[in-house]
Amino acid sequence: YYFRTYDDSTIKMINLNCIDLNAAGIKTISIQGDQPILDLSGCAR
Repeated sequence: YYFRTYDDSTIKMINLNCIDLNAAGIKTISIQGDQPILDLSGCAR
């Protein structure tokens, strides 16, 4: 599953096959943190 948030337009991915969706408790995944900045200027042609 791919997603992005209003505050961070970086595309993130969650593999739902790795999460036990039948577990009794609620699973949470933190999406807080620094937004990575990739310098692509070396790719200019």
